[in-house]
Amino acid sequence: MSETVESKQQRLDKLKAQQRALLERAKAVEMRIRRAESAEKSKRRKQDDRTKLLVGVALLEAAQKNAHLRTMIKDAIRVLKPADRTFLTEQSALWAEFEALAHAEKAVPPRPDAKTESQP
Repeated sequence: MSETVESKQQRLDKLKAQQRALLERAKAVEMRIRRAESAEKSKRRKQDDRTKLLVGVALLEAAQKNAHLRTMIKDAIRVLKPADRTFLTEQSALWAEFEALAHAEKAVPPRPDAKTESQP
């Protein structure tokens, strides 16, 4: 039994409708994948930012007690972008306190050791 032109057209229309439905489902799945990837990227970026912040805080705290570390940090800021370096050295109140600590330490003369004092 051969199909009529109408039944062939109906079959073709049905297949096209199925194709459209599948394409819509594929687009919906693709959007869910993109949202999941975006959420994961955002989460990873927040974790990285938090790590950087905590390491920075720890280094600044340690540098308050260690002049050599302060010098290393000052040398390390050379790798920053010029705009970031300018912000840090000219606008950051925290960096100004850091610099003031270094200058105050230089102003205090070193204490003479007990061994270098005149002995009887």
